[in-house]
Amino acid sequence: MLNSIITILAIAFGVGLVVLLLKVSLSRTKDRSTVVSHLYVYPVKSLGGVEVDEASVSRIGFRFDRRFIVADKDGMMLSQRKHPRMATLQPSVEEKDGVINLKIHDRHDPSSECEVSVSLEDAASGRYPFVTVEVWGAKIRAARVGDAVSKWLSDKIGVDCYLATVISDSAHDRKLKPKYQVHGHKEDQAGAFSDGFPYLLASEESLVGVNAQLKLAGVSTIGMERFRPNIVVKNVSKPFAEDNWAEIKIGSLRFRVAKPCDRCSMPTIDQKAGVRDKTNQPTRTMKKFRYFSWTKSNGEKAVYFGQNLVCHGDTGKIKRGDKLSVICGTSALGCQTSVLTKVMLKLSSLF
Repeated sequence: MLNSIITILAIAFGVGLVVLLLKVSLSRTKDRSTVVSHLYVYPVKSLGGVEVDEASVSRIGFRFDRRFIVADKDGMMLSQRKHPRMATLQPSVEEKDGVINLKIHDRHDPSSECEVSVSLEDAASGRYPFVTVEVWGAKIRAARVGDAVSKWLSDKIGVDCYLATVISDSAHDRKLKPKYQVHGHKEDQAGAFSDGFPYLLASEESLVGVNAQLKLAGVSTIGMERFRPNIVVKNVSKPFAEDNWAEIKIGSLRFRVAKPCDRCSMPTIDQKAGVRDKTNQPTRTMKKFRYFSWTKSNGEKAVYFGQNLVCHGDTGKIKRGDKLSVICGTSALGCQTSVLTKVMLKLSSLF
């Protein structure tokens, strides 16, 4: 009997201690009112980004985010990784009465621009030629649009290419890889033409952390545009605090953190000049403190910055100034511990 009482007391003490530590940790973020500071969409994959005050959320990403793609004659996506010049091509997009009007201008030649209007109904019905484009091995059905725009893009990028768009949100079916379908959400979408996920989040504090290391290395600091996020937040507890988030709420919408984002060579490209850094910065410096094998099954390491998100399926809008709250965090066991974390959060309300 005595042993049973001791065991129960030990368990209660352990649970209480974990709850207390969890509550203290999460209160740091809550007390500082983490909020959305910037929102970005990238209407054409690998071209310039557009800052917006608010954005509509869908299962395949923000409205207008990477809804267009530039592909070569074989249907392979074109990217800044091989064509840094793409960064200097700046799109703008509007929608009225079911028609999307896309304009692209050359920041290096302000007098040079192109324009195309795309009917969403025509894209879905097959009026535009259907094509298959490939994004990191995923073959995606799309609609080829704007021959004049395709010619303009070919001249600017220096590759024979064409512009294509999503057929429709409902018809777009590009599911996440099974290993990233957290909690059995098998219908999670990988985004329109994004590399792999519909949303990318990063914090201003994490950028401060990167720039602090760049200063120590004696190299130039960088802006957030190098990492091309969709959602930027501020007032987190410390640089890279978002590494420990599993589920978050922004405004009234819930998002799951699918995985930390392993970075390719894109951050080494000056988004204004369209030129790759000759010394491989900031990646070279980030390898000293953000170089892990978190998502690599073969133990291969990568540089990480930002978090890939998936929306819970809710629809609505998020806007600058919306509050972010952490629903649950992660541990060494990753997102699979979120059920336990939820229990701890529930218990913490009793203390």
